[in-house]
Amino acid sequence: MRKGITPIISIIVLLLITVALAGVAWVYLSGFLETQTRTLTIPPNGIYCSAGNVTVVVTNTGQSDLTSDRLVVKEMVENGTTSSAGTLIPDPLPSKESGTVTFACGGNPCDGSFSATLGTSGAVQTVSINC
Repeated sequence: MRKGITPIISIIVLLLITVALAGVAWVYLSGFLETQTRTLTIPPNGIYCSAGNVTVVVTNTGQSDLTSDRLVVKEMVENGTTSSAGTLIPDPLPSKESGTVTFACGGNPCDGSFSATLGTSGAVQTVSINC
């Protein structure tokens, strides 16, 4: 007489192991995908000059809060020269809310052509203005 588990029991055990592995993979990948869905958009005419600053309006279209350190690209080109990073207000920017990124320009008032590039791991956008 042979001893061991029946084929039906072994199939059930294999299915349970498969479901458990799929659950672990889902938990791991959902955390990874959440970081990939942090995106922002810049509305049309979402850049303006005022009092020595160039300000870009941004909307957090992602599923989680957007902080300044999660902006992987945050630079401004002023008359052909790349300048320092801007400041996100508010920081953190809640999901589905709008805020601004402000860059200091070289003169007061700002004079010349400006191009701001902002982006996250999910999207990068560039807007331009002549002040």
